[in-house]
Amino acid sequence: MKQMTKRKQQKLQKKRKQAKQARKRQAQGSGSLAYHGRKYRTKELVPTHLETELAIHECDVLLDRELTDHDVREALESLVLQVRLGPLPEIDRKKPFSAGPDNNRDVLIWNIREHWDHFFRENPHPGRDKLVGILRSILGSVETWGNPSPASRGYLRFIEGFCAKLGYRVQVASSEEELHRLLEAEDDAE
Repeated sequence: MKQMTKRKQQKLQKKRKQAKQARKRQAQGSGSLAYHGRKYRTKELVPTHLETELAIHECDVLLDRELTDHDVREALESLVLQVRLGPLPEIDRKKPFSAGPDNNRDVLIWNIREHWDHFFRENPHPGRDKLVGILRSILGSVETWGNPSPASRGYLRFIEGFCAKLGYRVQVASSEEELHRLLEAEDDAE
């Protein structure tokens, strides 16, 4: 019998591992849109990826950390389907949102789209397919860092730490005075 080379053994182990992971996702009833590859984490797409995750973190802080990984998953899946259908309609900036678990998904979608709207005014739009890929990659992170529990916040804790490491800090100002104080403190720190 011919012996396998070490490289062939490694390839075979990798294929087995990927197949096992695919079976595990399928067993979880996952018609999941999540993508676990690195294709959409290129140098070109990292700024859009980061802007999207900052929008998620910002929304979590604004909602007083009541957002769950489940809310993020629902919002991202909905947004993937919307983007796949074609150009997104204008953002309704007059529509009031009230805080509450029933509309966390809508608030999160609105905040991501608001971030994109500002971001793409000064940065190139990656195109619909790549935007879908970015959202699916973030869904992959939600699957990786979260758990099936409806109250899971593993991804949200991860993204908060990730943003902090990059130097981003999101705070809610309760008044105009506090906002000016926070902005001055930020300027002094630089």
